[in-house]
Formats: sequence, structure tokens, C-alpha cells
Amino acid sequence: MIKVFLNLSVVFLLLLFLSCSSSEETSNNDNASGDDSGYVFDEIPPDDQFNIESPEEEKKGLYIIQIGAFSSEDKAEEFLRESSKKLKDKLIVEYSDRVNLYTVRLAVEFKSKKDAEKKRNELWKINGFNDAWILEKEE
Repeated sequence: MIKVFLNLSVVFLLLLFLSCSSSEETSNNDNASGDDSGYVFDEIPPDDQFNIESPEEEKKGLYIIQIGAFSSEDKAEEFLRESSKKLKDKLIVEYSDRVNLYTVRLAVEFKSKKDAEKKRNELWKINGFNDAWILEKEE
């Protein structure tokens, strides 16, 4: 009876340890800069590459790649300046009335979602841009 209890205790502790180990890493990464940047979105894992729609379902329109969203214009401009040092792409800051945030995005607009996904996937491989996402441009 004691052996069974000890075995169950070891299994429970092992499961507890494995389930909690990633939260400390996430917490350390979130606070690495030590300041409140005003950034409002969580990171998307860089290896999480997927297509939102299959090519036959692709809509006609323009697609943009957003790399950040901030509660203040100053923080958005600061992020743009730092990002411009790492990227060759032209970046712009826009205010979105729909979400009440200042967004930082690539200036280039893509005619196909497939091309936008390809560029987004390239950005995900660059440290600091692994949470870039695609939006259909509002008319």
C-alpha cells in the first residue's frame, strides 16, 4: 500500500513539474525589458505557421501585415524606430478607431493572402516579430 502511494506521489509531482515549467519561462520573457511597453497582444510561437484560408477560398482584396499594436502613439513610434533598425521593410504607424489602438505595420500591401502569409512567416523567424499577423485592409 505504501509503495502504491509513493509511486502515485512521484507521478503526481512529475506531472506538476512538467505542467508548470513553461510558465516561468513565459513570465521571464514577458518581463525581460523591465518596462511597461503598452503592447497589448501575446506572442504567437514562431514555428506556428499556417494558412488562414485555402487558395480556392481566397478573397479578392488587399492584405497588410501588422507587427504591433499599442495604447499610446509614443510607444508605437518608439517600436517603429527600433523595428526599422532590424527590418529592411518600410513601416508605418496608424490609429485604428475600430480597436482604439496605434498599430505598426509594413507599408507594403499584398494582393494575395498567400504572399502575405509568406512574408509573415519570414517575419516570425526574426527575433521580436514572432507575433506579426495578417489583416484584410479595410476599404
